[in-house]
Amino acid sequence: MSKHDTHREILSLDAGLAGGLQAAASDGAGAAFLPDALPAEACAWIVSELASARFSRLQKHEGRARQEGEIFVIRNSLRDYPAIRRLRRELVDAAHEAGDEIAGLASWEPNEVSAQRYPADSLGITPHLDLRRYRYLVVIATVEGAADFTLCKNRQGDLVTTWRAETGSLILLRGPGLGGVEDGRPLHAVAGPVRGQRISLGFRMDTSAPARSGNTADSLGDAPARGPSGSPAKGPSPKRIA
Repeated sequence: MSKHDTHREILSLDAGLAGGLQAAASDGAGAAFLPDALPAEACAWIVSELASARFSRLQKHEGRARQEGEIFVIRNSLRDYPAIRRLRRELVDAAHEAGDEIAGLASWEPNEVSAQRYPADSLGITPHLDLRRYRYLVVIATVEGAADFTLCKNRQGDLVTTWRAETGSLILLRGPGLGGVEDGRPLHAVAGPVRGQRISLGFRMDTSAPARSGNTADSLGDAPARGPSGSPAKGPSPKRIA
């Protein structure tokens, strides 16, 4: 597959995505797993886009969770990341198509993309909830490596189910407001990979972010993020959990 084709059709399971959105919006676990949702070529191109990204270490403790890995957050522009921008657009299009049937999805416009990198035998992240300010839906795409992703009954990690998040898989997590559920965020944990590294992308709609003139989140692709000096902004405040 050429780079052009990769950007034209980056998702490979449209029907599976629709079913996954329905599952994530249900009153059950509030999550869905879609293996083989992204072509290997698309994942490789996304990883290449992140090769020069300036990752920061995750804080060892965030709330009641422990974590070990690295993070790079893109908030203002995806202009320099065309494959990630395309994936974001296709996720949004799929969500909006399901918006007539699932409350909240018609308003979902992720304005934050976080890349997280976990080395072999790292801790990952112990049981946690995504922050309440991330409305409607959180989508996690694994673009390199593999690790266990567990839905938990409690903070001690008693499991509801475990999925093997391998390259090309998507995990959909319910955020506040999805399907008319006031909160409903699923408690979950992610392990570090046994070998190699795992890189994931998280697409989130941060309702605490200040609105910008003319800025639907597609303007994530309009201009590069800049720091106070006018140089490209470094990534993130390395916080991910509640």
